[in-house]
Amino acid sequence: MNGASILHSAAIQGIPLRSEAMRIKSTLLALALGLTALSGAAAEAQRPGRGPFGGPGQSWNPDDARDAVREGRHMPLREVLRAVEAQIPGQLRGGAQLQERGNGRAVYLLRWQTPDGRLLDLVVDAETGAVLR
Repeated sequence: MNGASILHSAAIQGIPLRSEAMRIKSTLLALALGLTALSGAAAEAQRPGRGPFGGPGQSWNPDDARDAVREGRHMPLREVLRAVEAQIPGQLRGGAQLQERGNGRAVYLLRWQTPDGRLLDLVVDAETGAVLR
């Protein structure tokens, strides 16, 4: 139903056209504001420096990640996966990402599947292998 037919219908039902037109304008304005807010939230989520799980962070490039492991600043991924498996039975699904958090700590971001099929997004300390979330 288009706007003209709504107004025509309102006139037939005895609803003043002015109040019906205001209701339609208010609805359209609310819709426009809602879409604007959603597009702003989507842009913020896509902003560089945002982690894939919504938190602040900067992804490490593969060379820097290898250097950090070689220098002993971070655990190798295979050791992190063993530590996670000891804490939460399951296995890695998809890739792992090494990311710098806002506090300067590095974490591995993992998609983990438990034996019962649940998928968990885990944040794991890159130095200790402790599951943080």
